[in-house]
Amino acid sequence: MVTERRVINNRVFLLGLDELYREAMKRHERDELLRCARETANVLSVAPADVPIEGYYTEDERLMEYFRLVRAIQKVPKDCESEVANLVGFKRLNQVTGSPIFGRPFNRPSLLSVGEDALSVALKETFPNWT
Repeated sequence: MVTERRVINNRVFLLGLDELYREAMKRHERDELLRCARETANVLSVAPADVPIEGYYTEDERLMEYFRLVRAIQKVPKDCESEVANLVGFKRLNQVTGSPIFGRPFNRPSLLSVGEDALSVALKETFPNWT
């Protein structure tokens, strides 16, 4: 048996990890989370937001629908929570969007958290000391 040695630097490791995460998230968003967003938006009578699609969400119709539905639900005021508080789909969306992996939440009185990614936080905290 021949053994082949490969050395992976931090950059290659991070890119590989990012790819694995993105592919898993796309599957999860196309399936479970899209169903949750549809259910929540339907109860709230909210149409998909007319917003530019970001990132990998442009790759697939279901991902685009999910992106637009979540953006629409994120615009719904927090005081409408009683309408969806008992929905399994809303609870799951709230759990996912509130995860620290998406960054620290903005202080917004909306139904779903809107995270601020680490790069944005770092840029804001160091502005205007950029070179």
